Amino acid sequence: MRRLLVFAVVLGACVATPAASRAPSSTPSSTVTATATATAAAASPSPSPTASPQRTRLGLVIADPGPPFVVRLRTEDEPTPFATLSGTGAAVSPDGVRLAYWHRDAGASDRQDALRVVDLFTGNETEITKLANEIPAGIAWRDDGGGLLFASRSPSISGGGADPPPLYTAVRLFLFTSKEIRDLKRLEAARFFPLGWNLAAHVVSGVDSGEGGIRRVYRFNEDGTSAGDTPGESRFQEIADVTRDAKEILGRYAFFTGGKSFSGIRTVSAVDARPIAEREAADGTFLLSARFRPGTNDVLALLRVTGDPSRYSLELWPSSPSAAPRRVWTGPPSTYASGDLIARVDGKAAYVRVDVPAGPSLWHAVDLNAGTSTALAMGSGAPPGGPSFFTTDEGIAKLKALR
Repeated sequence: MRRLLVFAVVLGACVATPAASRAPSSTPSSTVTATATATAAAASPSPSPTASPQRTRLGLVIADPGPPFVVRLRTEDEPTPFATLSGTGAAVSPDGVRLAYWHRDAGASDRQDALRVVDLFTGNETEITKLANEIPAGIAWRDDGGGLLFASRSPSISGGGADPPPLYTAVRLFLFTSKEIRDLKRLEAARFFPLGWNLAAHVVSGVDSGEGGIRRVYRFNEDGTSAGDTPGESRFQEIADVTRDAKEILGRYAFFTGGKSFSGIRTVSAVDARPIAEREAADGTFLLSARFRPGTNDVLALLRVTGDPSRYSLELWPSSPSAAPRRVWTGPPSTYASGDLIARVDGKAAYVRVDVPAGPSLWHAVDLNAGTSTALAMGSGAPPGGPSFFTTDEGIAKLKALR
């Protein structure tokens, strides 16, 4: 669900960008036995960081929309994929060193996908569970990396119309310490795409979105009771991102009225139904994409600035609505009102897509402190899709061997 956008709220001062921590992987090439229970998920400790002698490298998930349903991985400086995983729905852990995805065997239907986790430092892979006559509907990590929030839906639809919901969507939790899967909620005639899971509040969040944008943002306590919903509306149209601590959701909006365009962001709490902040793009600019800067509550905003010619611009919008935006980078001329933005996992740079009249789109790696940019090596068929992650030479070598 690439078009999901999240309205983000800024609570307090910005958090310093954390360095990559090393989280231990699950048992290599193993399968976790799933046990269902209706009890609330107990807090499990965060994985303990351990030192790694390997050189840490930056990586990106490559965009592969549609068949053949693969997740390809590349490094920042080398466009040729070093790994191809058969499946969909990649989600990177908060510390950036593990990747969860829905694995699909070659030729298999989408009703038998398996939830797997890849340790990007070692290349080891663990299977968590396998679906039985359900279609995967997304994955999100708990903010400490100690669990997964995932959803799967019925292959049958409920009712008719242009965009009918599934008959049901099942929402489940997985805890790495107990290797236990717990049924959290079964939503009848509704969608649920996981957004985040906050350990301190014991609250998970997700969104029902489809034709026409956001229908509802859900929040559930770990016992399955409601923690408050937020309905979609004209200034809350798409989900863009969630903070690393799973406390805030960033949403984007754009609409035309009275011969004028309006665009901007709204942020809401991910743990209760409170709205937090709203910021509208300045006159003469149009918001193309927005993401949280990793490790902070600040928002990275990619804009089209009207002029002769119009140009791309990357701004940093502080968490406090009263603080002025800071222009980080002014890009090339913008022929089209389109573009994309991926925040790098270390919070020090962003990958910006600019669309040109002829040829493929171009990507720039923008240094968020210096405001300088370098062209991202593209090669053949390697456009970034996100998210960004950390990996090592050891992990790359093992994943290459498995490709």
